Amino acid sequence: MAGLFQRIRDSYPGVAVQLKEANFHSDDDIRTLSREDLHELLPGPGNLGQRKAVYELIHQQPIRDLLNNVKAFIPADTLTAALTENGVLVDYLLILKELTTQVEQIPTVKLMSIVSGNTLDSEKTLLDRVRYMGNITLVEDSSDPQLIVVFCPITSRIESDLESVMAKRPASLCDKPVLLVMMYHTHEPKAGVIQKPGSVLKRWNIVLDVNVFYHETVHGLVPCDMNTQAVTEMHATLLKHCSE
Repeated sequence: MAGLFQRIRDSYPGVAVQLKEANFHSDDDIRTLSREDLHELLPGPGNLGQRKAVYELIHQQPIRDLLNNVKAFIPADTLTAALTENGVLVDYLLILKELTTQVEQIPTVKLMSIVSGNTLDSEKTLLDRVRYMGNITLVEDSSDPQLIVVFCPITSRIESDLESVMAKRPASLCDKPVLLVMMYHTHEPKAGVIQKPGSVLKRWNIVLDVNVFYHETVHGLVPCDMNTQAVTEMHATLLKHCSE
């Protein structure tokens, strides 16, 4: 598994630059960051979303790692004694077992991502935010995806931009459902910027289309209600296709 700095750089390249400048490179150093530290590193209300996401990424711990840490922490003889019929750990281990079962039962959706043009890695941030909402595991599978996620920056006429990116789908997968993300390069999200795709969407098996905004001044996704709503709708649609 990639280290914390690599994972942050993949999802939030701008934050990685700030961490590097502050000499936070190792996992141990990065894990010492508090909410206050992140607020100082990424000040202002515009960075609230990034601060929350990065904090969760830094301090999350997989259940299996937690179980291994608990086992390593408790001496073997103490663990054996505690596991007797009346041992104090019996109830706790039952709870941990239930948590492990819940983790293993989290649904998985196989997806294929198609990206057109320079998105400032905003597509990675979007999918990471979907993951952070929970109850879903996203796995990239270009051979047999359950759903194709298309990230299309709108740079000219929306019809031509969409036709160009949809042509990148493999011929064998053209019948797969598509989640279409139309991306607008602007630091000031406004409904008036959005172009209406009209009937062109009827050419493809599109199960959801959303609009998002990104810009280099915020190193990717612009903090706004419309982007938050897009993530919520993407999460719901991906969850639906987990069970299909």
